[in-house]
Amino acid sequence: MQSHPKNAVEALSSLLQRWVDVAFPANKRSDDEAALLVLMWRDVAGMLCGPNSPEVATFVRESSHREANGRTGDPPVHELEQLLNAVVHAGLREYFLTVAVRQALDRMIQDRFPRAVAPWTMLADGILPLWVQFGLRPDEGPSETTSHTVGR
Repeated sequence: MQSHPKNAVEALSSLLQRWVDVAFPANKRSDDEAALLVLMWRDVAGMLCGPNSPEVATFVRESSHREANGRTGDPPVHELEQLLNAVVHAGLREYFLTVAVRQALDRMIQDRFPRAVAPWTMLADGILPLWVQFGLRPDEGPSETTSHTVGR
């Protein structure tokens, strides 16, 4: 993973991995915590694609690879990035999408990992603050319709 994400999708991936590393260090992560994290990542995939979508299986497959490498519970960031980039390519605004996922995770983490809310909030506010949902990437400049509406 890059130390400086090049876009909001990579920022979200970085946020997820950093939160897991801070809140559930691999050398101290219990089997129960790891299992709950794996379940949460599967639920995130289901939330984004539908619970019976084939994409859920790719999240599970990446989680299995991470487990085989001693990183059970780490987020399946590669599959998440591929999925979110496909949605952005289909036309949904990147910042809006990533903040919507962040907000869903805010709630999931609050419900499932109450003791890990403080590090999540601190990291999320620093890496992917809620206000960016209203931002535009440089290549998403205002449309001609927006320019005319704002100028009136």
